[in-house]
Amino acid sequence: MITVKSVNVILIQGVFFFVQRGKKYLLRSYHFSGAIFPDADNGEVLSGRLADKFGESKMTDIVFGEDGFGEKVFMFTKTYPGQPEIKYFFKKSSKHPDIWVGEYEGKKVGKGRAHCLATTVTEDFLNPCL
Repeated sequence: MITVKSVNVILIQGVFFFVQRGKKYLLRSYHFSGAIFPDADNGEVLSGRLADKFGESKMTDIVFGEDGFGEKVFMFTKTYPGQPEIKYFFKKSSKHPDIWVGEYEGKKVGKGRAHCLATTVTEDFLNPCL
């Protein structure tokens, strides 16, 4: 299990799927990327930043853990400046153990599917003098 004390930086790469309604239903996919790290103000919690086609967003309420059935889960809240929250909830894929498979839900965006990878790296990864 990932804990705050064991984290240097977690890099996030993923995709969320959005159904665009109109005369036809179109399934769109959008890439996102970012990083999770111990919060600068409260080292007991994780925080993060994401970027995608719609701009930069903040990650809060980040949890890596297990549900009541022993399955690994990853969840967070994503917030763009001045916009309502979007909740993400993932479980490890049984077919592809490196992939987190889940969904998102938000007042403005509705519900949709999402997949991501979470890779733990040391702070040295971000050091240009490595």
